[in-house]
Amino acid sequence: MVSLLNKIEVMRIHYFFNNPPKLYLEWLLLILLCALVGIPILSSGHSAGEQRPLVLLSYLLEIAFYGYLFISILIPIFFLKWFKKYWYVSVSIALLSLWVLF
Repeated sequence: MVSLLNKIEVMRIHYFFNNPPKLYLEWLLLILLCALVGIPILSSGHSAGEQRPLVLLSYLLEIAFYGYLFISILIPIFFLKWFKKYWYVSVSIALLSLWVLF
């Protein structure tokens, strides 16, 4: 019974994360959601002259690029077949992320 539940869980995870471009898009949507919801909430209660929203946005952009780099590193491990066919997508996103971060 446990083996069957594990197989079902793996199938659900594989269905949810079925291709790497979807992972990139989901990460982008999560970052946009954090930017649109989180920044106004975290910056409320401060005076209008502060630049706290811009600082939070810069931190969020840094987290976003680290996330893209992390996803690009994990794609060859979990999606080897896709990576062999479209290696240039993952490598270019990783290089762009490295260039922006460092």
